Parts: sequence; structure tokens; C-alpha cells
Amino acid sequence: MMDEPWECPYPELDGFDYCVFHIHPLTRELIFDTQTQVKIEQVRAVRSTGLVQIICTTLRSIDLSILSKIVLENSQIQIGYSTIGEVNAAKSTFANYIAIEDCRVSQFVSDYSTYNSGLRIQESAIADFQLSEAEINRKATFAGTIFREGKFIDTCFNETVSFCERIPDETPLIKANDFLGKQACVFLNTPLFMGTEFNAGAIFNKVKFQTGANFNHAEFNSGCSFEDAEFQIGCHFGFAEFNDETSFVGAELGTANFEKTNFHGPAIFDQASIGSGRTYSKRHNVRNHALAEGVSQNEVECSSNLLDDFVFGDGIVSVAGKAASFDNTQAEDLMKARKVDSEGMITAFSAYFYFLNLGLKFESSSPTISFYGSEIDGGIIRISDESSFYEWVNTTVGDVSIISSIDRNPFKNILIENTRFNGFEFSDYREELRDMDWNIDGYVHDGEHEHSDRRETTYAKAKSGAERVGDYYAESQFFIREQECRRATHAEKIKDSETVRQYATNLSKYLSNLFYDISCKYAESPKRVFYWSVASIIIFPIIYRCLNAPLSGIGYLIFSIQSFTSFIPSSGVETSSSLIMLMTSIQAFIGTFLIALFVATIIRTVKR
Repeated sequence: MMDEPWECPYPELDGFDYCVFHIHPLTRELIFDTQTQVKIEQVRAVRSTGLVQIICTTLRSIDLSILSKIVLENSQIQIGYSTIGEVNAAKSTFANYIAIEDCRVSQFVSDYSTYNSGLRIQESAIADFQLSEAEINRKATFAGTIFREGKFIDTCFNETVSFCERIPDETPLIKANDFLGKQACVFLNTPLFMGTEFNAGAIFNKVKFQTGANFNHAEFNSGCSFEDAEFQIGCHFGFAEFNDETSFVGAELGTANFEKTNFHGPAIFDQASIGSGRTYSKRHNVRNHALAEGVSQNEVECSSNLLDDFVFGDGIVSVAGKAASFDNTQAEDLMKARKVDSEGMITAFSAYFYFLNLGLKFESSSPTISFYGSEIDGGIIRISDESSFYEWVNTTVGDVSIISSIDRNPFKNILIENTRFNGFEFSDYREELRDMDWNIDGYVHDGEHEHSDRRETTYAKAKSGAERVGDYYAESQFFIREQECRRATHAEKIKDSETVRQYATNLSKYLSNLFYDISCKYAESPKRVFYWSVASIIIFPIIYRCLNAPLSGIGYLIFSIQSFTSFIPSSGVETSSSLIMLMTSIQAFIGTFLIALFVATIIRTVKR
């Protein structure tokens, strides 16, 4: 702040060698009976020079809302190297740039204020900082400052705001990283950014949130960065709006709540860590329970896993024992999370992802990331841990690529149940699917295939998904699995039948399905029909010989072929045996049926 030796510009008090700002605090208390008199003298001093330069002093309070009205138009309001009890800047409009450096402030109150020339607070310690429902129309910088309490509720930052050292304008792009996160702020307790609007860039690089941060309903209308930021307990971004690129690269997010958050631009979480490995409860609930159980309240207060009853506490507790929640999140651009460490389960229920690029490393024993009821239009999912699972239950999966960095079939790590495939290329995974015999429902655990609860629906939707991308071979395989699951359902219904009629109906459906499978593999195997035809032609000559038909040698085989290929029984043999005539009629019927079935299956196969 002070590039040159500084001299106090204010007049000395009568009979003293110092001005009202620099006189010894005890002497000031003796001279002035009330703080009102002190403020009046401060106004006189500032009016005499038109400057607010409060350097190297100790004050009980200072009222910038009054002093700002009498300063010169183009001068800065400078406060530095001082200890101040209260700075009042509430309900004011500041036309002058305000710079506060290396100060110790008990309370800074600036609610409902407007800053038209910018604000900079650097290398200071502020116990209670209140900047709610304010409007900052120029750049704001908070660098190297420690906040015990910080309230920025419903404040509007119309220019870039930085909570670390700002990159100098003349810095070459190649050296910009040298300044990112330098002199980052520290928040000892949870700062409140609820409803805050960041209409230009917002920079939180390497900021330390020693409990957490509450950005509930915050709005980031331009790029924002939380690179290498640390959230010890967690972060609450519920209902937040990110309208441009967002970076959480290398951040330690703790328990992360991104529920009902909208990402309209790219969101990058590469090399971040998620989850705290701890479960939190609200202090009020535990107090009541402890009181009912006769537990000492002192023991309750000493617990580090209790959160106070405010929005942040509710947001973290709602995530329960998970590492992060992206439930009902809308990501309309790239969401990228490569080399991310997670200490627990991640949920993304009923969410939407335009393009998802995932590569997670789980620290827990049975980690899962669940996309229950979500829609993933496209992306890349990497399987890097044998014990990790991706849940695609009730999920719509588009053009998603699955990559496994371990020697394991990736479909064994994906729970597929009632999943709708809309653009998924099964043809890219022929070997993997054959390895699983096309049994994609459920997942594999400890070498055992655990089937899903809705197998038939799962394969029906997989069949439709394969048809959408023109993969008729996969469609055929899934259709077969669908019919097999349907037969299993009929078998269960037979066991549960309560009446004879129900039993007969279910048995009929079961046998029809079984016959459909045995005869032609649900019209998917002309080879199977051909084998049955050959078997019929070979078996019936034996029957005719046993019935003493008037034939000999190869004549039995010729007679069998003639009977098989003609709907009307062959007249090549004159016999009065009704049994032989019955057998030829039966073979003629079987032959006609199998020929028609063969033609149908061969056409279906060629079409696929």
C-alpha cells in the first residue's frame, strides 16, 4: 500500500502532537467522553484534507459510511497496518476505491452497500466480516486474509472477484500459473455465499475453508475456479448455477453437495479428492437425543462430527455417509473427473449429463457411483478398480465408451437394470459381451453373477437400444435373453399358482416358450431348425421299418424325404396299414412346419 515514506496528513489535536487517529488510545478515551465525539473529530480531520488514510493506528471504531462522503473524488480510502474494533460501511455508496491492508478488525459491517470503484482487503484478519446484499461494480480482491466469520449473502459481484492474489495485468500467459492461488484466503468458520451472484470471474484458488463453505443458490455467470481449494468438512453448492467454465482441479472437496446444481458450461474436477470419510449430524438433533439418553452435554459439545443447524449443516447431513451427491444435477456441457480420489459412494440420481468423462479412484472397500434414473448422452467411463461399481439402474445411456484399465471385463463392474440404451454401441464390445454370454443384467460379485430384479425389461430395453444403432446381431442376442427371462417368469408363476386354471395357463405359456426355444431358438437360429429337419428325416425311416412298411434298403430314406417335403402324404407306397398312414401324415405336417419355420428364420437372420 505504501510505496513511499508516509506522513500523516491530518492536523494535530490542540495541545497534543498527534491527530485524532494517531493519538494514544488511552489518551483519546480521556479527551473524548463518548465515541460520538471521537467520530465528530474524525470527520473534521478528514474534511480538512479530503483524504482517508488511516495508517498504523488503533481505533475502537471508524465509520466509513460517513467519511466516504467527504473525501476527494479521485482519492483512495486507505486503511493499513492498524487494529480496529469496528468498521462501519453499511448502507452506503462508495465512489472511491477502498484498500485495507495488514489490519486486525473485529467487525467489518458493509451490508446493503454499493462499491463503484472496487474493494481490496489484503493480509488482514477479520473476525466478523459482513458483506450481505451488497453490490460490487468493480474488481474486488481479498488476498492473504483470514476470516473467522464471513457473510456474503445475496451480494452481487459485477466484476472479477478474487480470494487470492490477482494476476498482474502485464503477466505473460506462460507465467500466469505462478500467481494462481498465491496469498489465498483462509476461512476459519463456514462462509455464507448463499444467493451470491458472481457476474464476472470468481477465483478461489488454494483458499482454505477450515470447516466448509456454503454456496447454496449461488450464481456463477462467468468462469470460476476453485483449483486446489481445501474444504475440510465439505462444500454445499445445492441449487447453484454455473453458467460458464468451472474448475475444481486438485480441490479437496470433503463431503460435497451438488444437488440440483446446474452446469451450463464445462465443469472440470480432475485430480480432485471427494469425501471426508466421516459422517456428520446436526448438533440440535444430537443434543435432544443425548438429553433423552442422559448423556452429558459437554460430551456432545466436544464432538467434531456435529454441525450447527443452518443451511450448510442441512446440506452436508443430507448427503449422509456418501462422498458426494450430484442428485438432480443438470450438466449441459462437458463434466470431466479424471484421476479423482473418492472416499465413499457418489450418487447422481435423476441427473442429466451431456458428456461425462470419468476416471475415479475409490478409497473405500466397496465403492459405487450410482446414476439411478439419470440420463447420460455421451462420454467416457473408465474402470480402474476391481471392487468399484457403476450403477445404471433406470438410467438412459447414450454414446458412452467404457474403458477398463484393469485386466477385467468392464461389464462385470456395471450394474445394468432397466437401462435404456440410446446410441450405445454394443458392437464395440463384442468380445466382452461374448465373454459374459450376453448376460449383461446385474453385476459380477466375488466371481458370481448377481442378476437384476427386472431381467426381462432390462433385455427388452437392451434389444431396443441395439436396434436403434442398427446392431441386429446384438438385438438378436438380447431378444433371446429376453425370452429366456420370460420363461423363468412363467416358471415362478407356476409355483405361485393358486388355482388349477392359473396353473394350466402358466404351464401352457411356459411350454410354449420352451418349445419356441428348442425348435428354433426364438426364430433366431435356422441352424437349429435344419438339425431338427435332418433328425426327422433320419428317425422316421426307423419307425417305418419297425412298422413293416413294404420298403427295402434306401427306400425307407427316400420315403421319409418324400413324406417330409410334401404336405399331402406320399403315395409312393401302397399299404393298408392305418398306423403307417398316420405316421406319414404326422411327418408331412412336421416337415411342412419345419420348412416354413426354416424359411422364416433364414429370412430373419439375413435381415439382421
